[in-house]
Amino acid sequence: MSVSILDVTPFIPSDSALASSELPDKVMNLSQKSAKLSGQVSGKALPTLERYMRVINSYYSNLIEGYATRPHEIRAAQRGQYSADSAKRDLQKESLGHMKVQEWLQD
Repeated sequence: MSVSILDVTPFIPSDSALASSELPDKVMNLSQKSAKLSGQVSGKALPTLERYMRVINSYYSNLIEGYATRPHEIRAAQRGQYSADSAKRDLQKESLGHMKVQEWLQD
């Protein structure tokens, strides 16, 4: 398999492209709406939402790195139910570690 620098380098648009795009305004709008929503989450619902978001963040973070541990596999690992397949089990453990780091950073 051939690897190019473009495979590992994030795409950053030029200043002129950003100046002529609506994207920065849309990003700001989305950020503001997200902040407004996060302030409306019930104190009782927040820990549950955070727990599920850690699973989702772990899933996507690992997927970006080429590891496809599905959310239901991550949730199973949280319950101590690991795959019999050693490769999948290792990925489940990696996901749990990723979530522990997220929690540590948040604390």
